Amino acid sequence: MDTGMLLIRVTIGILLVGHGAQHGLGWFGGYGADGTGAWLEGFGFRQGRRTAVLLGVSEIAVGTMFGAGLLVPLAAAGIVGITLAAAMTDHAGKGPWIWKGGYEYVLVLGVVAVSVAFAGPGAVSLDDQLGLDLSGTGWGIAAAAAGVASGFGVLATRAPGRERAGELSSVAG
Repeated sequence: MDTGMLLIRVTIGILLVGHGAQHGLGWFGGYGADGTGAWLEGFGFRQGRRTAVLLGVSEIAVGTMFGAGLLVPLAAAGIVGITLAAAMTDHAGKGPWIWKGGYEYVLVLGVVAVSVAFAGPGAVSLDDQLGLDLSGTGWGIAAAAAGVASGFGVLATRAPGRERAGELSSVAG
């Protein structure tokens, strides 16, 4: 079980760090803060470049934390917030399947993150090494609830009437 949790955490963590580097820094074929900012403005987010930098930093931070198994419920909440906002913007109205631009992938990331918060990160984690027992039903529910709240909080920052979905996904999605 510990090896399985390590593989799940590290895989998701590395992918989120890479995604954050694409959004904020333009690495790995990403559009950086300027391109991602323009894309985010298409979904009604104000100050797109600033939002892109915050998105990139958030993805790098929660990806690093989750991969290392540090404060896993907090990292899981961050993943849920990010994936919820993605599902309701870039993936909205496209159905569930990723091959049509749907929310399948981001849903799986969010559910797996919360599942790890419920189950615990395993013995090969910083939480375990620091003696932090941050797993179980209460922590899983808290991670899910905080993630949903943060996702809707981010979505609430959009300009009214500018919630169009998917129009610019080819720019920086």
